[in-house]
Amino acid sequence: MCNELKSQVFSQPRFADLTQTLIAVHLDGDSENAQTWAEKLKVSGYPTVLLFTANGQEIMRLGEALDMQEFEAALTAALSSGGSVQDAIANAQNGKATPAQWQMLATYQWGNGGDLPYTQAQQLQLLYQLTDLAPKGRERAMLAASTLSAAAEAAAEGDDEVKKAVALVKASAADLVERMLETRETIWATRATLTGGAEGILEWGFAGNSAVESATSRTVASKPILDQWLTASEILGDNPQSSADIRVESLLPAVTLEKMRLPTGGKISSELLARVRAAVRRADSGAKSKFERHAVISDAAELLAMAGDFEGARQLLISEIKNTDTPWYFQSSLSGICRDAGKISEALSWSEKARLSAKGRASRLQWISADLILIAKTSSSQQKAKLNEVAKDYYDTAFALNDGFRGRNKVRSTRVAAALKSALLHEPELRPIIAGYAAKCTAGGVDSGCAAHFGVLTGNAT
Repeated sequence: MCNELKSQVFSQPRFADLTQTLIAVHLDGDSENAQTWAEKLKVSGYPTVLLFTANGQEIMRLGEALDMQEFEAALTAALSSGGSVQDAIANAQNGKATPAQWQMLATYQWGNGGDLPYTQAQQLQLLYQLTDLAPKGRERAMLAASTLSAAAEAAAEGDDEVKKAVALVKASAADLVERMLETRETIWATRATLTGGAEGILEWGFAGNSAVESATSRTVASKPILDQWLTASEILGDNPQSSADIRVESLLPAVTLEKMRLPTGGKISSELLARVRAAVRRADSGAKSKFERHAVISDAAELLAMAGDFEGARQLLISEIKNTDTPWYFQSSLSGICRDAGKISEALSWSEKARLSAKGRASRLQWISADLILIAKTSSSQQKAKLNEVAKDYYDTAFALNDGFRGRNKVRSTRVAAALKSALLHEPELRPIIAGYAAKCTAGGVDSGCAAHFGVLTGNAT
C-alpha cells in the first residue's frame, strides 16, 4: 500500500496544492529515530498519514490506499470538522455528527494505533455501533468494511471479551457485506476490502456457515450475498480507474470461495486458473513505474500460487528480481510461496538471500528477523549453526540502532522472542548467546522493548 499511495497521491501535483498551508513531513521507516517516532505517534503499520493541529491534537489517521480524489475529501473533512476523532465519535453516538465528521470516522485507520481510549473489544463494539448509526451510503459502507476487517483479524486471538465482540460481528456478517455492496459508489469506496481483504473475511465469516453463505441480498433481490460479492469484484477488476493492484486482487474472492468449497487437496477449475493467469499477464505488462511494480508483482505471484500455479508464481518473482533495485521484497515473497508449497529448503535459501540483500536501518532488521524466525521454526539439524549465526546478526544489528527495540522493530522483537523461546527447548547452544546479549541490554540502560524481549527468553517477563 505504501507504493500505491506514492503512485496515486504523493506523486500527484494536486497533493502539493493541497498541502500548501500545512507543514508536510515525510518520515521514512528506515530513517534515523523513525521507530522512536513511530512509538510516540502510535503508528504500527505502513503507510500511515497523520494530520495534527498546531497544538499536537490528532485529527486524521489514514492507512488505506486512497486515490487523489478520496485523499482530498478525507483531508478536507478533517480540516473542516472542528475537532478530533473522539469528538466525532461522541457526536455520532449522540446523533449530532456532521457529514465531515462521518467522513473522518469512515476513513480513520482503526487498526493502527492512535490515542483512542478503547480496548480491542471496545473498539470492535464501537465500530459495529457506528456502522448502525452512520447514514446510508459511502461512509456506512466503509465503516462496515472496517468492522469486518477488524473482526476477522481479532478472531485468531484475544480474550473472552474480544471473542464476544467477534461473535457479534460474525452474526451480522452478511448484513455488513450488503452495506458494502449497495451501490457502485460503496463498492468503489470499499474496494481494498472486497479484493485484497477478501480471503481473511470470507474464511472467517463464511466458511462452513451455510446459513450465512446462502443469505440473499435485499439490495439485489434473491441474489446470494457471496454471488453479489463476486459480481462486485468483477466490476472492480474491469474498472480502468482501479489500480493495477486492485485489478489483480479482484480475483481473490473467486479463488478463495472456490477453494473453500473444494475437498481437501482439490484444485480450482481450469477456467478460473486461466483468468488468474491472464490477469497476472496484464498486470505484469501494464505496471510500468517502480511504485506500481512494487505494489503489484508480489500480490500477483501470491494469487498465482493460491490458484495452484506455484511454478508460474516462482518464475514471475525470479524475473522481477533481475530488474529491481530492492530484490529483498521479491526474495521474501519467493520464500513465503516456497514455504507454503512445502519446499522448505528453497524457502530457507530465498529467505537467506533476502536477509543478505536487504538495505536500510529498519528494513535490514525486518528481513533478518524473518529469516531468523523461519530458521527457528525449522527443526533440521543442519540449521543449528545457521540459527546461531543469524541470531548474532539480529542482535548485533538491533543493538547498533538506537531504536532497535522500538516501533515496528519492537513488534518484530516480540516475534523473534517467541520463535527463539521455542527453539531454546532443543537448541541449548543458543542459551549462552542470548544470555550475553541480555546482559548487554541491562548494561545499556532500561529500554522497555529490549527488556520485554529478553524477559520472554530468560523467564523474567513482566
